[in-house]
Amino acid sequence: MTRFSYQALQADGASVSGSVDAQDELKALELISARGLTPVDIENGSPRGPWWTRELSITGASSVKPRDLEAFIESFATLLEAQLPLPRALEFCEAQARNHELKQALSELRGDIENGQTLASSLSSQDKVIPERLQSMLRLGEKSNTLALSVSKAAAMLKSEADMRRELRSAMVYPIILLIMSLLVLALIIFYLAPTLGPVFETAGAAPPPILQAMLSMQGFLISQPLFALAGLATTVLALVVLRNPIGNMLGKALSRIPIISTYHKNRETLRFCQTLDLMLAAGATLPEALSAAEDATPSARWKGKILESRLDIEAGGTLSSSLGEFTEFNPMALSLIRAGEESDAMRSMLSSATAQLESDTRTTLQQALRFLTPALTLIIGGMVGFLIISTISAILDLNDIAF
Repeated sequence: MTRFSYQALQADGASVSGSVDAQDELKALELISARGLTPVDIENGSPRGPWWTRELSITGASSVKPRDLEAFIESFATLLEAQLPLPRALEFCEAQARNHELKQALSELRGDIENGQTLASSLSSQDKVIPERLQSMLRLGEKSNTLALSVSKAAAMLKSEADMRRELRSAMVYPIILLIMSLLVLALIIFYLAPTLGPVFETAGAAPPPILQAMLSMQGFLISQPLFALAGLATTVLALVVLRNPIGNMLGKALSRIPIISTYHKNRETLRFCQTLDLMLAAGATLPEALSAAEDATPSARWKGKILESRLDIEAGGTLSSSLGEFTEFNPMALSLIRAGEESDAMRSMLSSATAQLESDTRTTLQQALRFLTPALTLIIGGMVGFLIISTISAILDLNDIAF
């Protein structure tokens, strides 16, 4: 299938644009005409609006933020529960969407469905906007005629994830403010206090302390080579943006060695796994299909490998609990409930219980981790600033020794 963008006229003469997926240009023209439009122009590729309407992404990833996706799924669930027709529900969500990329995707979905396509087939072209695990839930919900229930469960899952992200960001406000204030103090020392002390040592014929000398050298470089300094700063920021995933993985591995953060990571990934399995099984998926969605949902390479191994074991006749039994990163409580679910043929019930318990445990562990992390960052940043201040005071005391 190829995507064609088009310009067309409505019956009232108004100009509209959009895109369709078709095997060739002739089929695309037929699809556009079937929408009651008169094609004016058609070309390969998705339509691109004016540059000021497009959202930029340096890494090429989707610009749809989690909060935009959460708002869409929550509204979509409410409208479907009110038994609104699918195209009409998508139209309401499109009108409410603030993100341009999401709005365009919803418009294309609505157009495809009005043209007779299923939601499952329409979703295949929206993988950059709607995550694969959500697509799997929607496809299975449509297939099992439980779309409203599937979307409602997906909305609850996204809300739970969003609440945890908000808690984490709220807890990081104080360390960020402290870091900014520390940078301001550092700038004050480098650009005001250090240049004041440097000439005094030079007049006395004495070498300034190493820390003061380093600050004077930095101040001299920033003033004499501002373009190089700005270029270095821009390069650093760009590198952090482009390499944020590898850097995040490295930082995550380092932090995972701290016991309380390791416990949070274990609970968080197990919760993500159980949530996805619960939602997929509720939508009518088989266990291998649910595991495939769970594999797509996790960002951890180690978890992806283990879930793939478990899926292959189950397809070969094994059980999920035995496959996960030796995986040390899986929560033991959840493993026990999964084993009980297999023995009692009540897997969905046990997964729901595991999800509820893990949500509580994960939130508690997150709060404990933040109570540890916030003062730790405060001590580290405060220690660095304190070291600079003490070094400056030491330089001032050295001046007294020189004077006498």
